[in-house]
Amino acid sequence: MRTELGRRLDELVSDTPSLPSAGLWDRGRRRHRARQAAGAAAVVLALAAIVGGIHTVGPQPHEAQPVQVPKGTGHFPKTVYAPSPWSGGSARYGAPGPLAMFGYADRNRRTGLTGEVQYSSMYGISAITGAVRFLDIPTTNETRRPGAVVVSALSPDGRKVGFERYAGASGGNGGHMVGWGVYDTVTGNVTDLTDPHAARPVPEAGWPIAFSGNSQYLLTEYTPKAVRTSRSHELVAWNVDSGKPMVIEPARFYWDPNPSTSPDGVSWVQGKLVHVDLLNGRRFVLAVDHQVSSASYSPDGRQFAYVDGSHLYAAPANDYGVGNLHEVVTKAKPNEIIGWRDDTHVVVTGPTDTDYRIVDLADGSVQSVRFAGQVPVSLQLASSLWANDLVAGTRPPHAEDPRHERRWTEVAVVAAAALMALLIVAVRRRRRRG
Repeated sequence: MRTELGRRLDELVSDTPSLPSAGLWDRGRRRHRARQAAGAAAVVLALAAIVGGIHTVGPQPHEAQPVQVPKGTGHFPKTVYAPSPWSGGSARYGAPGPLAMFGYADRNRRTGLTGEVQYSSMYGISAITGAVRFLDIPTTNETRRPGAVVVSALSPDGRKVGFERYAGASGGNGGHMVGWGVYDTVTGNVTDLTDPHAARPVPEAGWPIAFSGNSQYLLTEYTPKAVRTSRSHELVAWNVDSGKPMVIEPARFYWDPNPSTSPDGVSWVQGKLVHVDLLNGRRFVLAVDHQVSSASYSPDGRQFAYVDGSHLYAAPANDYGVGNLHEVVTKAKPNEIIGWRDDTHVVVTGPTDTDYRIVDLADGSVQSVRFAGQVPVSLQLASSLWANDLVAGTRPPHAEDPRHERRWTEVAVVAAAALMALLIVAVRRRRRRG
């Protein structure tokens, strides 16, 4: 016997429209699994973004900040060390301060996730702390290779690095020269030197750029026109603070000057003539009896010396005039004057790139100086530091390949992503069964 409630339930069932049941359960299960997969994928993508951030953020260049240079004078290191190839440069650690030495060393930089670029890069050794650091100088517009090899020079006070600037790769590698630049080793700032009349200056082959004795000017020789001839190159001095050029010698028939040093203005030699231009309207020309390969006035202007190949000559000086020149008989066999110990001792190059000779101009006696360690062929010295004693070098720390460290980070993050995805799936299954 059916009750009233039973009859009403039967009526309700009979009045309800029928729903298609074929495949409904399967569609529900597929939708549920899709939602689980989407949640797991979102977690994996989020963690993958973290991995990508690890690779792309890294140490970023910071605004140039002046180095606090302590009182006192700098020194050359007795032992020269090159930076570790994977170590960071001035863009990461800041300007190095006044340099004692400047050269090039092998460098590695990471590209992408696992790639690397290898090249020869500028580096400097601090005259104050002895620290060794790559210099991220924009010698070209290739951001992957900061500090790439170009013609360069270190100022006598170690506070400036002059260099050629290229669009594209450096000379001979598909790029073209657009001017010069001066990197301040204390502030980290770069001053571009650009001739408005020379979009593609052509530097004189074999002629180096050089700083004046007071580090105020950068001396260059180049052809403003795209095609160089024997009559087209000019001798130009650039003020390293203002970036303004001054033509010291205009273009004329073939001539072959060599840079020289003097306490003020700029100096160069040509044949048997030594020129000094104070850039204030005063110019001096000293004629000697020999073909001059290298010449220099002492920092206080009281002494003058020159080399004619392997013979050294000297004389007292006063206002760029000199007394009786005499040959300094010495065993040094110099071919270039690179500095002064004081106004009676001149520093000349030795038989190798690591050897130097300090010659007493009074009696020709010689004191030998040899740098040990990893001395680069292109070593340049801050010549003002010859007045100070040498000190022990500072060995730079070893830098590991950053790809190895980040590879373990990648493995850890990916493993964590997989584990979290599995946990999400397990928790949702448990909730469904419960």
